[in-house]
Amino acid sequence: MPIDILKFPRGLFGLLGLQAGGVSQKALSDVVVGVVDQTQMYTINDYENLVGAVAAPATGLNLFAVAGVNLIVPPGECWYIHGFTVQGTVPPAGSINLAASVRPGGTAGGGILEQPMQSFVANDVYAIPGNFSGRIIPSGWGFSANIASLVGAVTVNCNLFFTRLKG
Repeated sequence: MPIDILKFPRGLFGLLGLQAGGVSQKALSDVVVGVVDQTQMYTINDYENLVGAVAAPATGLNLFAVAGVNLIVPPGECWYIHGFTVQGTVPPAGSINLAASVRPGGTAGGGILEQPMQSFVANDVYAIPGNFSGRIIPSGWGFSANIASLVGAVTVNCNLFFTRLKG
C-alpha cells in the first residue's frame, strides 16, 4: 500500500526526474518499483565454462567442438549466455578474417546472431568477444566461427560461460 510522502529527501526529485514539468508524485510507489530476481528459480546450475576448438579451420562456418562433441545446445535445454569469446593466434605470414557466430545447428542460416567480421595478421593473438551476454539460446543452436578468409595454420578456439535453464 503506497504511503504519502510528506517531505522528499534533498536530491530525490532530481534523482527520479520528478521536477520536469512541475509535477511531483505523492506516493513513491508511483515512480519506484521493486524488483524480485527470480533467476535461481529457473536455473539448473550457477555457471559452466566450456572451452571449444575448431580442429581444422577453413573458410566458411566452423562449428566449435569440446572433446570431439559439437558445441550445440542439447535437445530439451536452453542456455543463458554470460560470455562467448572466439580467440586464437595467427602464425608468421598468416592472416584471418572472422566473426563469432551463434545460429541454428551452428552452420545453418536463419535466426543468426553474429558479430561483425574482424581481421588479424601475422603474429597476432586475438580475442573477439561475442556480445551475446544475457541472451537465451534455444536447443539446436550451435556456436561457431564464421571465417571469411584464412592464410596459414591459424588457431581458432572459444570460451563459453553459460547457465543451463530449467525446461
